[in-house]
Amino acid sequence: MKTTCKIQLLGLHSKAMKKIICLFLLIWFVSLHMYSPFVVAGEGVPIKGKIVFYSNRHHGKLGLHLYDGNRVKFLAPEWGFSTWFKDGQRILVLAVDHAYIINLQGKVLETIETGISSLKPRLLFDESGFAFVGTKREMSRDGKVLSGIDNLYIYFFKDKSIVNITSFDEEGSIFGFDTSPVNDWIAFNWLKKIPIDPKTNKILNLELLKNKAYLLNLKTHEKRYIGEDFRNLQWTPDGKKLFYETSTKNGKIIERWSGLFSFDSETKTSTCIHEPFTSLGFRFSPDGKKIIYSNWYANGIYMFILDLETKKIDQVLPVKEINGEGINDNYPDWHE
Repeated sequence: MKTTCKIQLLGLHSKAMKKIICLFLLIWFVSLHMYSPFVVAGEGVPIKGKIVFYSNRHHGKLGLHLYDGNRVKFLAPEWGFSTWFKDGQRILVLAVDHAYIINLQGKVLETIETGISSLKPRLLFDESGFAFVGTKREMSRDGKVLSGIDNLYIYFFKDKSIVNITSFDEEGSIFGFDTSPVNDWIAFNWLKKIPIDPKTNKILNLELLKNKAYLLNLKTHEKRYIGEDFRNLQWTPDGKKLFYETSTKNGKIIERWSGLFSFDSETKTSTCIHEPFTSLGFRFSPDGKKIIYSNWYANGIYMFILDLETKKIDQVLPVKEINGEGINDNYPDWHE
């Protein structure tokens, strides 16, 4: 299809001027599609590095976005669970039963079939592979989920093999895990299916909400129990401590309360970092001094940064709406 750009501006009819103006219009048109119209340059919180996250800021379409402290760039129309490679030039993305490695232009460099419903990718410390939560579901004939069994799997890039490293065979869920950035340890939690009163549709006992948290060594297969009710597990960048959220105080679950804690695996002690604190998931800044997290706010989901020293909380990007609905900014990951 041939496109003709007709220009009559201030009496300028030269071919060179037409080409220049057509080029300017082309750049302007592309920029509208590459950059989100819902974030004006300079509106977001200044950061060092770049953040990849899942959002509908690009014309209301859900997909991966990149925030560099100045503007938001649309990357790819893929599901939002993603994580950075160490080089800061590649991103690993999980989408249902596939994984993709993309670059900063959103180009797919490699497609990986996991063959199982997959969530929350985390690269191994040596980047020889990645861990993910895989769910096997039993479905009814009318499409309803009858049961689901979560396990942790490792995909190895070299031989394209997949290994189940937890081997749970009863119905339950893994709500959080993280791979150590410095060694072969993986931290994860597991929660057995919770019985619900069919009459009231409520949980029969709040104490049943306490998951079991473990450390697992991929080389030695050593497994250590570390505690109960550890949610959103995250290693610090130096691999010395494990951060997590919990609703447990003095051994009992407190309704409508949650706090951020750190766990020292050597002393086996936990320290309160900030309370109250709740999130849909969080990640550390490259220097380990801040965390970025997503949570419900107004009528949408937005990202926030907590300074671990000052305890100051900043909203990363401004509140916006699309057709009366709030923005969905979720699953952020931060790279220097």
